[in-house]
Amino acid sequence: MRAILAAFISLSVSASILPSSALAAQSGTEEAEGEVIRVEDLSRHQLNTYIEEAEEQFYAIFNSINSNDGFDIHCRKDTRVGSNIPVRNCQPRFLTDAMAGSASDYMFDIQTLTPDQGIVSNAKPELELLKAEMAELIASNAQLREIAGILNLLRARRAQL
Repeated sequence: MRAILAAFISLSVSASILPSSALAAQSGTEEAEGEVIRVEDLSRHQLNTYIEEAEEQFYAIFNSINSNDGFDIHCRKDTRVGSNIPVRNCQPRFLTDAMAGSASDYMFDIQTLTPDQGIVSNAKPELELLKAEMAELIASNAQLREIAGILNLLRARRAQL
């Protein structure tokens, strides 16, 4: 899957930036590199798969170069109460730690359970710092910038379906 995403990234960036006449001139090199994947041809399931893989790569790079381990973003699949369908949830470590601390305090009768919305509301300053650092790293790191561009293309296409 990583090889497919790497090929997809290089091909879809050129497909989204270059006019069709320039793409026709490039077709010989693309065929030599491997299969050409067009965003327009992907199903919703395929888009979701590529988005998930691109996010994993993006977060792995971001986590390795950010300035604060609390900003590290990790994804997991959770099954919501009343559902058997797992939902992918990605959040920064500081938010996960705050939610775990609230649950722990509740279990040990230290305080009442704080709803997740309250925890997120209390973490707004940290979330703003995270957004600022992510924007700075995207601007300064070509690999992050490329993956972010691909994610934007994939998400825009998924929104169209």
